[in-house]
Amino acid sequence: MKNKYIISNVTFKLTKTNHKLNYSYEPLKNDLMNNNIHSPTINDISKSVIKIRSSKLPNPKITGNCGSFFKNPIINKLEFKKILENQKEVPFYNISENEIKIPAAWLIEKCGFKGKKEGNTGTHHKHALIIINHGEASGNEIFNFSQKIKNAVLRKFNILLEEEVNIIDN
Repeated sequence: MKNKYIISNVTFKLTKTNHKLNYSYEPLKNDLMNNNIHSPTINDISKSVIKIRSSKLPNPKITGNCGSFFKNPIINKLEFKKILENQKEVPFYNISENEIKIPAAWLIEKCGFKGKKEGNTGTHHKHALIIINHGEASGNEIFNFSQKIKNAVLRKFNILLEEEVNIIDN
């Protein structure tokens, strides 16, 4: 329904009890363990997530960026097995009995784009999923660079990345 509706009002029902906390993300688990936190609270998880993200992502006040540019692709297990034949270390997350999620940043990095600079744009040196503006990059320059990334991932892994950002046509 993108570009068809706008949300003008939202109501959230929040609870203070019986939260099911998910901290299975490996860097989060490690950070909690390194801080000797074995039964984390929501606040512990929040602080840890902020710390992890701050260590990986550029500060937008210093380096222009739009955050994560591409969605993490979900592929079927057969496609995943083909990738696994050549890339034994591929990180993944089981989504369902037949679906696997692969980090887009890993795919982009394996295509040689982590920290790559081209003209006034590029990817962040700590996180390949972040496309940054090194100065005066135009929207077209950023878009064209993103398409090079998409094409490289498609050629190497047969996975078409989908933009997470909204791209506005002029």
